Amino acid sequence: MPTLPEFTPRQLEDILIDFVNIVRILSPQATDWNPGSVLRSIAEAAAVEDDEQYYQMIQILRLLSLRNLRGKSLEDRLVEYNVFRRGGISSSGTLTFFDESKTTAFLAEPALVGATSVRLTSSRGFPATGNIRIGENLSTVEDPTFSANNTTTGVLTVSALTQNHNTGERITLKTGGTQIISRGTRVKTEETIEFVEIVAVTTEEGRIEDGNFFSVPVAALVEAPGRVGNVRERSLISFYTGAPFAGAGVRNDAVFRGGIDQESDEQLLSRAINKYLSIYGATPLALTQLVVGSEFSTNTGQVFRVISASIREFFEEDGYNDFNYLYIWPGTFDFINSQYQVAESLETLTLSAEDGQRFFRLKHVAIIPNSLILQVKPFGSVVYTTLVQGVDYFLNEGTGWIQIKDPGLSEGDELRAASYDHYTGLIREVQVKVNGSAKDPQTYPGINSAGIKTLVTYPRSRAIDPIRLAIQVRAGFDEARVALDVESAIVQYLNGLTIGEDVIVAEIVERSMGVDGMFDLQITSPLENIILLEDEVLDLENLDILIS
Repeated sequence: MPTLPEFTPRQLEDILIDFVNIVRILSPQATDWNPGSVLRSIAEAAAVEDDEQYYQMIQILRLLSLRNLRGKSLEDRLVEYNVFRRGGISSSGTLTFFDESKTTAFLAEPALVGATSVRLTSSRGFPATGNIRIGENLSTVEDPTFSANNTTTGVLTVSALTQNHNTGERITLKTGGTQIISRGTRVKTEETIEFVEIVAVTTEEGRIEDGNFFSVPVAALVEAPGRVGNVRERSLISFYTGAPFAGAGVRNDAVFRGGIDQESDEQLLSRAINKYLSIYGATPLALTQLVVGSEFSTNTGQVFRVISASIREFFEEDGYNDFNYLYIWPGTFDFINSQYQVAESLETLTLSAEDGQRFFRLKHVAIIPNSLILQVKPFGSVVYTTLVQGVDYFLNEGTGWIQIKDPGLSEGDELRAASYDHYTGLIREVQVKVNGSAKDPQTYPGINSAGIKTLVTYPRSRAIDPIRLAIQVRAGFDEARVALDVESAIVQYLNGLTIGEDVIVAEIVERSMGVDGMFDLQITSPLENIILLEDEVLDLENLDILIS
């Protein structure tokens, strides 16, 4: 096959010189080529037009290379390949509301069952008689009446207690009313030099019951998508437009997590290239790259998106039960909780089997390993026998398919799943994406090769010792404020780590020194990089960052 000639664009001066030389050869009588002459002007105009065509050809060639495109031009080209830019995702968490207008105090000493008086840290503000709640949010909570109040000693005379109570338990006056925090209530952080104001909105109604000082945790989303919304605890502390009632307060007792920035041009292009490099077969690259970006939305509007994935092959002695674990990570462990692990009770697979029948399918996919109790009742018997996985049958937990070992069931046998657990939510969504769905092949064509078992699960949490820094700030800066900003910078870095990504000490130092007002620091823990395995992510929810 002949080699295509290389395209070489020509410069304006070269075009003009060639034009003049050719005309001189073909028409020697044309002699006036001085600047401003008719011939010269015609030649210059033609050369300019040719030069513009070369410029446009160069632009076309640049457009043919995806690596030269940016912004909307890149998006428009990749649409042809069914690759779309992923938008940002808002972080989520919970807010606790409280009522500072309530009369409240704490037990100054223990109060035992049968006691008819309790001593408070201060009983000033409490009336002479009324009703109180002791032990808010504890299993020992109770609502005795009180008939006398000694404000000098802080002692209330109460009806006999039915529970034991410890020093420090909250006591709140009951007033007969419940405070409602409407869905859509907006709260915000304080704006600092380093960080912009962050606004979060509740996605469900909150309530402060009569006798309680605090609400139960109320689900909320940060309005602006991106990692900037992954705010530290106790940072959402004020209302955006006005308090829902007089004396209302708010705080977030845990870090807001899950915020993801909009995909950059570099990330979009890299994903598009990886997608088409991995399009043939269920390679590790294909499995990990093609599930990244999978999303699941909860009924409160919280969105979980896979931001990284890792695969590990597990081997069995006989070689027949080898399988892959595909670990997925949306940036927060909030997606792993009891509401996404559903227990299924009795499920009948057949009331009367055909002779030699071996294959059966559970109603659900993404079965949690070792949770299935499979039982058979032989024809004519009244006793169910529990089968042993790997001995009596095989199970593909990802698809829900069961294979009874040869020779299969006998005619008339009954087979049932006495119980099993399965995932819903994001893990189920990714599992279906991996295996495909016969009911919806357009949405879920599948990635996994036939005959290969790939189980979607979540990574292990890796706890580490507290991160400790001693900082020095520049003159004129508030040390406490700079310390908070340094902590936020470190949290932002750690929040961005993916499955198996190591904690790099130099990164902690660099992010900390990048905070306005920092002069110097000494890091005392960790002293060296923390290595994470391929199925581990950092446990941020229980990590302390101590700055002095």
